[in-house]
Amino acid sequence: MTTARFALAALLTALAAGCGESQHNTTVADGSGSGDTAADTGAGSADTGDDTSLADTLDDSGSGSADTGADTAVDTVDDDAWMADCPEPPQGDQPLAGRWSLSLFHFNIQYVAGGTTGFAEIAANAPASSRLLDMTEQETEDRIVTESIVPLLEILERHPTLALTFELQGYAVDVIRERHPAVLDRMRALVEAGQLELASIHWSDQFFLAFGRRDMERSWEMTQASFAAANLPLSPVVFTQEGQFGPGFAAWLAERRPDAIMVIPSNLSRFYAQSFADAPLLSYGALTAILPRGYGSAIVQRDFSFFDDGELLATADLNPYVGRAFARNAGSIRTYENELRCAERNGARVGRIADYVAAVREAGVTPVEHPPLLDGTWQPNSTRGPLRWMGGAGDLWSKHERDLAVLRACIGARYKVLELETLLGQPGIASEAQTAEAAAALNQGWRDLLWGEVSDARGVNPWHGEVNYGLDHCNAAASEADAASAILARVGYPGETGLEIDTDAGTVTASAAPEPPAMSSVAAPFAIELDDGGRGASAAWSSWRDEADDELFELTVDWPALPDAAARFDSCIGGDPTRRWRCVQNPLPMELRLPREPGFVGLRPALSATILRATEASFDLQPNATADAAWVPVASGLIDLGNGWFAIKEVATTHVAVGWTAGAPANSWVRLRDETRQASEATSWRIWLTQSEAAAIRRADANEAPRLWRAVTSR
Repeated sequence: MTTARFALAALLTALAAGCGESQHNTTVADGSGSGDTAADTGAGSADTGDDTSLADTLDDSGSGSADTGADTAVDTVDDDAWMADCPEPPQGDQPLAGRWSLSLFHFNIQYVAGGTTGFAEIAANAPASSRLLDMTEQETEDRIVTESIVPLLEILERHPTLALTFELQGYAVDVIRERHPAVLDRMRALVEAGQLELASIHWSDQFFLAFGRRDMERSWEMTQASFAAANLPLSPVVFTQEGQFGPGFAAWLAERRPDAIMVIPSNLSRFYAQSFADAPLLSYGALTAILPRGYGSAIVQRDFSFFDDGELLATADLNPYVGRAFARNAGSIRTYENELRCAERNGARVGRIADYVAAVREAGVTPVEHPPLLDGTWQPNSTRGPLRWMGGAGDLWSKHERDLAVLRACIGARYKVLELETLLGQPGIASEAQTAEAAAALNQGWRDLLWGEVSDARGVNPWHGEVNYGLDHCNAAASEADAASAILARVGYPGETGLEIDTDAGTVTASAAPEPPAMSSVAAPFAIELDDGGRGASAAWSSWRDEADDELFELTVDWPALPDAAARFDSCIGGDPTRRWRCVQNPLPMELRLPREPGFVGLRPALSATILRATEASFDLQPNATADAAWVPVASGLIDLGNGWFAIKEVATTHVAVGWTAGAPANSWVRLRDETRQASEATSWRIWLTQSEAAAIRRADANEAPRLWRAVTSR
């Protein structure tokens, strides 16, 4: 192979890893150990059973000739040869609730959001390999179904006593129902036979911890509709994209699904409760929960044969970024199939998570309460929790990333969608046909918004195409909703100049354009810190009084572009925006720090209306909380600094992750950070500060469901 081919193979090998906890065949040797070998590395660990390297899929021209796997059969001769590789059966008495081999295959039909068209040239710098790497969005989605889902269904069909757990978004069910009806029939048959359980809670694999409760409500409604249309039952088991979990989500989930069984990511558990001793069954508030790792006692023994991105198992640990090289691998499938057979031969039930929980409950087990956590993801160390999706740079294409640009587009779009939803809620303002058209626009607006909120547009390592996927869908949602709202405003409120649309109360009132608050420039009420990488950032303070006569301060931070970087970018792009990806430069990190009470942690968690207050001593934190920070999305923007002050991010402009570093002296600051803004790009952040908790709550509420004003136009 040429040097270029080796370079491409190295890149693809870096991609050939999952984002999960990489738990494959995590066994418990005896009844006393935890058996948990998963590490926060973000890499898969499946035994491929095949000596073919990814480099071998590249021909001399780099155009690719990978086997699609369509004609690759798994050797299913049912002899006894496989038993020779089985481990020795466990010794001792059978635990009260039995021995269990569980799994959780986390599938994401948006694994490469938008597909890989252009990937060879833009991301891999290997345009000659486009035939191998470049696939349309539909081709990428279909390949996930045929190359990674179907082989697992085949294992179950060959072995009627085995069962697995799949987690996938509602949109994936729509894809399977619309384009793979035969696969849907097979899934339905396996579910009815008790061999397959399907877990789902969101329609798109959106990073929901960064957005409002209304988005999650709609996503859950759409998920239920997708499963109903496919005639598939939902398991009570819940796992989420990127392993998102937190106290607000837990309370919301317990309210919406009282029977839910939450799979809390082990690495997130370790980050906030590193010394916590696992138990057969856990609780988190009102939720039943388990950790996806090995456990053994006289009560029950369990291991997870697989807990990672589901796409990886059947494809020798390759993921859809590798295009047509993403294909089923007979050796990987055979190896895993035999592992399951060995587990069953050695006395384990290869079963569904819900059945395991039922058996443990039947054994009389009382759940153990899990210690408190903050909003986070399944890789709080390697991805720095939510920071990776809200300002944190990735490892591969940091030049492509535009986290804050995507977040701004999506926040603006959700305001437009909420505005249309509020207008549609007003009775009798339009004809039946006009109302139906607006309702269709609202439905499409929600679809585009939830697609745009997908995590892969901002992390773990989004390439140019995925960033554009987020921008394009959120911009489409805004455009669709805005056009429909303009029509409803015109036909429903003729003669009015403008409308105040309260998306929280659901009311629409004729109103003149609101006057901006009377703001005065003031001296800084306290000191802040800025790291600008040489940008020459500046901060300005103003104050005003809100509708309740509470005083608020507005902190505006301007981050200029580096003049030479901006000049190079302008010269390169030459007025042609399609050249942007050719002209991108290294991002220049920037960070704002606000003072807090040392060790204090205060915020409003995602999906919650309650302020959480704690100290770093409330948690048993891993060392990375001191070396770096505990990063949290703060979807509503509300931060309690613990020193008498509240800070509220204006999420429409400044929706970056917030970090609390443990240990003095760094634990006297709250950090807001963006590593994805290029040196050639200027930007501004806006933070509100107040000493009134009520005022802080009002601003946070307005971040999530604002009062908007719309001019009524004649056409």
